[in-house]
Amino acid sequence: MLNRFCPLLISASIPGSLKTFRCEKSGRNGIHPGRLAACRLRSAGLRGAFTLIELLVVVAIIALLAALSAPEFGRIIDRSQSTACMSNLRGLGVALNSYLADNNGRFPHINNPPPYDVYDSPEPATTGEENDDGSPVEGDIEAVTLLEAFGPYGISAQTLKCPVDGKRQSGYFATIGSSYEWRPLIDGDLNTAPQVLSRRGQLRTRRASRVRVLYDFSALHFGRANFLYGDGRVVAALR
Repeated sequence: MLNRFCPLLISASIPGSLKTFRCEKSGRNGIHPGRLAACRLRSAGLRGAFTLIELLVVVAIIALLAALSAPEFGRIIDRSQSTACMSNLRGLGVALNSYLADNNGRFPHINNPPPYDVYDSPEPATTGEENDDGSPVEGDIEAVTLLEAFGPYGISAQTLKCPVDGKRQSGYFATIGSSYEWRPLIDGDLNTAPQVLSRRGQLRTRRASRVRVLYDFSALHFGRANFLYGDGRVVAALR
């Protein structure tokens, strides 16, 4: 079959286990250079093979590349978990805006889970109504949990779980049922005029876009925590 395609004569002698190949001239014009190269490649391919040292070098290079890329894979996973946490807070922000629309623009009275709770029993608070003189009507309002406040707006228990915190056995979600802390100082305030403490301990009215209402209990994302603001924005910042 080989003589049909090129004027080559390949002879092989096999002394023991050693194979040798020889390309000879055949015909008046000799061997075409391209076909001679093909002959040599065939002979080299039959003779060549990986040695043990070469195989070990390849394995070592692959192991080194895997070790160098492992931290980057870890960072990619951490970024995806931080993004999922932000998505949870955005969902809570949508639920909060729906609550505000149904309750005359006033923030709910939310009690964080123990030991972070601030309400021991129903306490006097504004009901959202006004007296004849324009002052807010006081009444006993019992503080509720995040799930009780926002459950009617599509929030489930899984929404309250930060992926980073949720995989820890001693995390906040595992121990108290929520990875996020509500800011109780704004309870009952109008979303158009929430009040926060200044650095001097004085109450000051701020725009909702500057008030943090819900956030991670601790800095779990590259040393930062995710914060939900009153206008629905979610930002990662130092806690």
